[in-house]
Amino acid sequence: MKFSKKTVLATMATQATALVQMEVRYSDRMVDVGNLDLFDVTWQAIYGEAGNTRAIMTDRSFSSQTNTCTWAEDYDPDLTVQVKMNGAWGRTPALSDNQMRDGLVQSMWEVLRTVSDPYGYENSPGLAQCENQTWGHKVPSTLRVTAYIDGRLQPDDLIIEFGATKNQEPGGCGLVGEVAGFLAGFIPVGGDLFAKGIEIGCAE
Repeated sequence: MKFSKKTVLATMATQATALVQMEVRYSDRMVDVGNLDLFDVTWQAIYGEAGNTRAIMTDRSFSSQTNTCTWAEDYDPDLTVQVKMNGAWGRTPALSDNQMRDGLVQSMWEVLRTVSDPYGYENSPGLAQCENQTWGHKVPSTLRVTAYIDGRLQPDDLIIEFGATKNQEPGGCGLVGEVAGFLAGFIPVGGDLFAKGIEIGCAE
């Protein structure tokens, strides 16, 4: 089958005018990231990454806290939040150099913001002693942004993953005296070979 020059030009014109349809899919599992600055660790991090006109790949951890009501100088993070981002984009016909990247990033942010807002929380809002009031969030564990042109999946995409772990909380050593007192009369094995009580130590 032969294609005329007019047919080829008509096909190219149709492709050039086809709208880019963005699609974002996200997981059902919500991750508590505390008062982490979502805009800073996603949008701004992408545009601040070297080589972001072509691709980005990051794996960073941030301190955060779920206690959103604190004194002005009080910062005691109880979460470690991991944010992984992996994306690549190139030149798409009829788009300028960075428009596909911008479409992916902006679509990601709008969905992330909109999905996380209903899960936002404040701890003890409005209290007089709450000098530093911040906002906490739960976010989807994974988001993936893709693009379609005329129903065809494009090779450009952006994937973001969130994970969080509770920081270990100290304080057990403060119970040494209480534990020793409680076990003062304890004898491990019956008979005369074991002394009463247990010597208690705690490593900080």
